[in-house]
Amino acid sequence: MANGDKFQSNQIVRYPYYLSNSDNPAMVLTSKPFNGSNYINWSNSARMHLGAKIKLGFIDGTLTKPGEDSANLQNWLTCDYMVTCWLLNSLIPEISECFMYAKSAKELWDELVERFVEANDPLIYQLHRDLTLMMKDNEPEGMNSKILINYLNAHVVLWQIVNVVLETHCKKEILETSLFCL
Repeated sequence: MANGDKFQSNQIVRYPYYLSNSDNPAMVLTSKPFNGSNYINWSNSARMHLGAKIKLGFIDGTLTKPGEDSANLQNWLTCDYMVTCWLLNSLIPEISECFMYAKSAKELWDELVERFVEANDPLIYQLHRDLTLMMKDNEPEGMNSKILINYLNAHVVLWQIVNVVLETHCKKEILETSLFCL
């Protein structure tokens, strides 16, 4: 295979309308389906999967539906249906049934955000509480290396969750009055 062929092959894979032979409507995006209480982890996992497949634009609005006369309309529709199927397959059946009639992957994603992001308020409170307690108990006396490693790991995980919440789910006014401004 010539270098020019490799470059073209790579460009096809990076094309947002590209679907590989393994892509099919029955595919599931995440290892754990969304069950109503694991939204932050599920949405982060789904976004990573879609990003790896160059399909994130179908849910974040950056890849909009082409006009009716566009040569790419059918390609967009095919991929949008595929992403919608992947999202629906990544929800438990009781939740999936509520969203079966979404008109696009973006509409489905936006409806999930609207319905389930507010359910994370208790999680946000718990994260704030845990981080505050960790900061108060900064370095207890007699901390050995194993306890320190566990402490640091827990601290890093909590901040990673906070970052996901702030980056993907908080509105500007929430950020301005955030409990995380410690």
